[in-house]
Amino acid sequence: MTNVDVAIVGGGLAGLAAAWHAQQEGLSYVLLERSGRLGGKALSEQVWGYGDTPFTIEYGPDGFITRKPWAMELAQAVDAEITPVRPLPERIYVLSEGELHPIPDGLYLLVPTKIRPLVQSGLFSLAGKLRMLAERFVPAKTDVKDESVADYIRRRLGVEALDKLGEPLLAGVYNADVEQMSMHATFKQFPALEREHGSLSVGMRRKMRHRVKGGESPPALVSMLNGMGALADAVAERLTGDVRTDVEVESIQAYQSAYVINTDSGTVDADNLILATSAATSASLVDGLASAAAESLREIRYEGVGSMALAYRSADIPRVLDAYGIVIPGSENRSIDGITFASAKWDNRAPEGYELLRVFFGGPNTRHLLGKSDSEVLDVVRGELHEILGITAEPVLSRIRRWAAGYPQYDVGHLERVAAIRKALPAGIHLTGLAYDGVGIPDTVRGARNAVRAIKRNRKEKV
Repeated sequence: MTNVDVAIVGGGLAGLAAAWHAQQEGLSYVLLERSGRLGGKALSEQVWGYGDTPFTIEYGPDGFITRKPWAMELAQAVDAEITPVRPLPERIYVLSEGELHPIPDGLYLLVPTKIRPLVQSGLFSLAGKLRMLAERFVPAKTDVKDESVADYIRRRLGVEALDKLGEPLLAGVYNADVEQMSMHATFKQFPALEREHGSLSVGMRRKMRHRVKGGESPPALVSMLNGMGALADAVAERLTGDVRTDVEVESIQAYQSAYVINTDSGTVDADNLILATSAATSASLVDGLASAAAESLREIRYEGVGSMALAYRSADIPRVLDAYGIVIPGSENRSIDGITFASAKWDNRAPEGYELLRVFFGGPNTRHLLGKSDSEVLDVVRGELHEILGITAEPVLSRIRRWAAGYPQYDVGHLERVAAIRKALPAGIHLTGLAYDGVGIPDTVRGARNAVRAIKRNRKEKV
C-alpha cells in the first residue's frame, strides 16, 4: 500500500497542474490516470510529409488568455515553448446573411467602447446599432440573482446583439445554449461592471482609461509552439512524484482521517483526495462517502463537441486568411459552428505553401453532426467551406475528433450548485477541473492550485 499526502485522480491538465503544485508545496502525491496517456483534451498531433516542417493539429484547446495569469505562470515554470497569437488585420469574422463581417473595432466581446466603428459596421441593422448604443441608458439590475446569458444580453444590449455576437461568441466558448447558460458562472465581469458603473459601455471605457500606461504588455492570447499538448508534456516531464497511467480507480473508502483508494492494481492510502475527473466520474467515486454531493454532481450536464482539421495548399484558398477565424450564429442555419484559421492565427501550424483550418461542430445548433460518420462529416464540412470561403479543392489531409460528453454545461445557478456540492463533501476531498470554476486553461490551473493550497493550509492548521 502506498501512503501519500494527496491522491490525485485524473491525469488531464487539471490533474497534472494539481500534481505540479503539490510538488511545489512539498506534498507527497500519487496521480492516477485510467487511460494510457496524460494531458486529457490537451492533445496535439504533428503530421509530416508535406515539407520541412509538420502540420500541428489541435484536438482540444488551441491556446489560452494571459489576462488570467495562472496558465502562463505554469507554462513558464515548466519551460514550455510559448508562442503568441499573430497580429492580424482583423480579429474575428461573423457570418451574417451569408456574408463575412469583421467584428467592429472597439467591441470588447459584445460591449461597444467606440461609436464610429459600430455605426459603420455592416454586421448590424440601424435598429440593432441604436439599441446597443442605448445600453448606457438601460437601468442597472439591483439584485444579484443569476440569469441566463440570453436574458442578460437581451436586457442590456438587445436581441440583435444576442443573435450576432452573444450566441456565437460567448456560448461558443462553453459550447452551450445561451438560454440556459449562467451569466454569473461564465462572464461574471459583465454583471460586475453593471453593478459598479450602471452600464457595461461606461464601465468598460473607464476600465480601459485606467489601464497602466507604459511598459510592454504580454500578448492577450498564447499557445505552445508545438501545440497545447506540449504544455501537458512539459508538466508531466517535470513531475517527480508517483504518476501512474492505465490505472482504474474502482472505489474510495474513508478510513479514520484518511482515504483508501482501491484500484485495479492495488490500493493507495492518502490523507487527501483531489478528484480531477468529470462530474459524473467524481459522483460515482464519492457516492458511498457523500450521497448528496454525488446526486448534485450528476445534475451537472455535459454535451459533446467535435472538430475537423483540414489542410490545403495556399493557392487553393481563394481569400486571404486575415483573421483568427469565423463564428457562425445559429440563425444562419449552418451545419458547423465556426472556423479557426489555425495557420494564420499561430506560428508553426503548417508547412510553407499550405494552410490549416479547423472547423467546429456539435454546438446547440449542430449536435446532429456528432452522430455522423467521418466521411459524412467531411462532406458536410467541405460543402460549408465551399459556400463560406469558396474552397473547392480537396484537402491534402483531414483529421477529426469528437469528445463525447466533453463540455460541462454551466446552467443558471451553477455557482450555487458547485458551492453546495463542495460543502457536502467530507473533509479532505477536493474537486477540480472543467465542471466547476471555468472551462479555460487558466481557470483549470487556478482550480488545481487552489485545491492544493487548501490541503496545505489544512495541514498547517492541524499542526
